[in-house]
Amino acid sequence: MNKFIFILIFQAAVFFAGAQTVDSAAMVRLRALIRGEKEKSAAEFFSEKVERQQEQALEKVLQYNRTAREYLKNGIDTAVLEENIAEIREKLVVAGKGIFTEEGMLKTHRNLTTTSKIISQLQHEAEIRKDRIDTYKQKLTDFRDNMDSLLTDSVLFVASDDSAQFARYLQKLVRTAREVHPVDSMLEQSIKKMQMLKDDAGNLMFEITAALDRIEREEMLLSNRSFEKEIPYLWQPQPPSPDLDVIAVRAVEKAVLNLTYYTVNNAGRIALMLLLIVMAAVFISALKHKAATGGIIRTDYTGQLVIRYPVLSALLIVISIFQFIFPEPPFIFSCCLWLVSTASLTWIFMGFISRYWMSFWLSMWMLFLLACADNLVLQIAPAERWLMFFIALCGLVIGLLVLSGKHRLWLREKAIVYFIICFIIIEVLAVAANTYGRFNLSKSLLASGYINLIIAISFLWTVRLINEGLMLASQMFQTPERRLFYINFNMIGSKAPMFLYVFLVIGWFIILARNFFEFRFLTEPVKNFIYDEISVGDYSFSIYSIVSFFVVLIIAAVISRIISFFGTDSYASSKDINEKSGLGSWILLIRIFIIIMGAVLAFAVAGIPLDKATIVLGALGVGIGFGFQALVQNLVSGIILTFEKPVNVGDFVEIKGQAGTIKSIGFRSSVLMTLEGSSVIIPNGEILNDNVINWTHERGMTRRTEITIGVAYGTDLEKAREILLMLTDAHGSVLKSPAPFVLMTEFANSSVNLQVFFWASTPIAGRFIKSELIIEIQKAFKENNIIIPFPQQDVYIKQFPAEEKQGSEL
Repeated sequence: MNKFIFILIFQAAVFFAGAQTVDSAAMVRLRALIRGEKEKSAAEFFSEKVERQQEQALEKVLQYNRTAREYLKNGIDTAVLEENIAEIREKLVVAGKGIFTEEGMLKTHRNLTTTSKIISQLQHEAEIRKDRIDTYKQKLTDFRDNMDSLLTDSVLFVASDDSAQFARYLQKLVRTAREVHPVDSMLEQSIKKMQMLKDDAGNLMFEITAALDRIEREEMLLSNRSFEKEIPYLWQPQPPSPDLDVIAVRAVEKAVLNLTYYTVNNAGRIALMLLLIVMAAVFISALKHKAATGGIIRTDYTGQLVIRYPVLSALLIVISIFQFIFPEPPFIFSCCLWLVSTASLTWIFMGFISRYWMSFWLSMWMLFLLACADNLVLQIAPAERWLMFFIALCGLVIGLLVLSGKHRLWLREKAIVYFIICFIIIEVLAVAANTYGRFNLSKSLLASGYINLIIAISFLWTVRLINEGLMLASQMFQTPERRLFYINFNMIGSKAPMFLYVFLVIGWFIILARNFFEFRFLTEPVKNFIYDEISVGDYSFSIYSIVSFFVVLIIAAVISRIISFFGTDSYASSKDINEKSGLGSWILLIRIFIIIMGAVLAFAVAGIPLDKATIVLGALGVGIGFGFQALVQNLVSGIILTFEKPVNVGDFVEIKGQAGTIKSIGFRSSVLMTLEGSSVIIPNGEILNDNVINWTHERGMTRRTEITIGVAYGTDLEKAREILLMLTDAHGSVLKSPAPFVLMTEFANSSVNLQVFFWASTPIAGRFIKSELIIEIQKAFKENNIIIPFPQQDVYIKQFPAEEKQGSEL
């Protein structure tokens, strides 16, 4: 209400209140004035409210418009997506060569399997691109819909009666429209573009799915006709086929695609394998170093072949065992692993096995590489059939010669004979199948025969090298070192345990069966049982997740133990101790970090939410804290020892009267190796709470030693001092700085005592130097007529007078 009108009405009300009579016309005018002001005030209030709402609505439109513009600016590049989709389609064409083209020609299992793996990867890539397109398009659509919702707000369509105010509002609308229109146009264009990309990606997904369905039908058809004649006999005219160079180019293209996709998707597993190879090489090198230090290495490496070439042994052992962590590897990837492992074994054989068996191995290895190369050829060619016949026939001849000769008695691994027999049977079947037109069966048998023999030999020697490594460890590592490996060394003998051979046979069978298409159908139910989720209440899990949980924990514990081994001075010479001691005390923290990260990773692999795991671990922590207070105290003490470093691995200390070297600092306790050679287990809490003498804390291992010598009264003390200083200076093990010195300590009962002080490099060295100096001092004193007296007393007999003697008798 206008302030002036309000004052006027207030004065009129006062006037009428004091008057005797009231004019009715004046009252009517006053009522009309009040009513008019009320309506005017309400209109002004509504106009101001609408103006505020319009300003807020326009501000929301502008803010949302800026957000949409920023999202469009930082959004995905549609050109790159188009290139990706076109690239996937091109790869699909490459993968389909020989499968979806050249109708009427024989399809091969290898071509179908390889193409299926490539197209499955292309399907995965296409799904990722399609999901990105769908997500981006949905976000753009949400921006447009929300913008339309804001622009259709009813408050924006209310016009003010005040012409000046309406003019200002129109100006705001014009400015807003100028800012919104470009973004709105960009949204519409982007949505249309993304819709086109979405349709293109959908068509690509349909093409990929149709291709996979067709390949599966072809595989089933070939599998059902495995023993039927597919092509003419070997001596008959062969059907037309692409040129050999075309077939080779297609094989290389598909092999590169397959290897690239699989390597990228399994980069973590490959990194893990490389890490295990490095750790195994370091461990075997440590075995070799300690064996060389102990002088137990044989010149011919009999029973010690594992340490001849530590890196090659690590490659062979780790690849042979851990190749099974790769799920459904393509043949080209397996070939790469086998090439590295068998090449390592070939070099290890050099100069160790007899020339005859070395010739046999090299021949079979070269034929194995030829068979693998032939198995990478994906389409049939007449020249390939004759190559397959030649490879199988050469292997048969060599195998029969070996079995018929006497050289098999020289075999170091007798079980190889059985695999040679199996190889001969498989290659005979391969030759027969190839001759009588069963091409797919022949090709599978040819590769399987050589893989059977070469991988079996590799596995047998892997088991042999593992057993040799364990035997060396049992000889060189004493208690408590051998506890670091979770192995009962007392059970190790010259022959590997049976369970290793059982695992060998299982692994050999899996690798052999992978070459046959039927293996997929046999293993599919087992695979589904392992990977399918099982629901219990609100929680879902699978057999794979449970096994993975415990496997990750076990791996973390083993790695922690191995790091503990390399953090001790057990395998190092004495000159390495000072270099290792700086790291030794941090080993505990590293082990704790590995255990914690292993637990976190195990929960993540098992699919257990970390928030629930934290609650469970917190509750367990409280219970463990009360039930195992001493254990927790020692663990915390170990961590404090690590940070404060009052003692370190390699330090020479005295604890509770026990003198020795700190060998390791563990979770609960530390190991002290005494001078007598015994290991004393001391809880970490006692080290932290008791008085500890650390001889290497400041000055390293140097220690002052003294010798006390007594000389007879009347000896020239200056001459004795000169002799002692001369002897200490002449001794090569006495340190020159600090310099030795001699002190005269006391007048004893039988001698004047002198003390000679000198410094030695270690406490143990001080004892030996003291022993040698005592011999030299006695010899030098004897030559210079200096007497070292022994304790003696003079006894004087007193004669009593005769009267006193008689009195005493009474």
